[in-house]
Amino acid sequence: MVEEKIFFTNSNGDKLCGILRKPSNETKSVTVLCHGFSSNKNSETNVKFAERLETADIANFRFDFFGCGESGGAFEDTTLSEGVDNVLSAISLMKQRGYRRIGLEGSSFGGTCSILAAAKTHDITALALKSPVS
Repeated sequence: MVEEKIFFTNSNGDKLCGILRKPSNETKSVTVLCHGFSSNKNSETNVKFAERLETADIANFRFDFFGCGESGGAFEDTTLSEGVDNVLSAISLMKQRGYRRIGLEGSSFGGTCSILAAAKTHDITALALKSPVS
């Protein structure tokens, strides 16, 4: 397992932070993990899911939404539209990194953002939700 911290930007130029975790075997599959409201990329849910994906030889990318964790911005300025943009930016980054099969896993706020992002792109091959806000 190899972990790499990556700083990237969303479409507004805001700095976001994520961790790409790659299994020892080469893969073209990745799952983007989207945390819940007021949480961060290192939540217990994300870390445990990342470990499970690794055992299945699936890379994963967990990131901090705008205003959370190591990402820029003020938490009180977080919006659903901003969250969706963050997810789409993470997907774009994974495509740039050479991943061809991209899944989304979202919890709570991240689940809602994942649903809306999946509706805006043809790049998603799987969608998993945990308690999405509806």
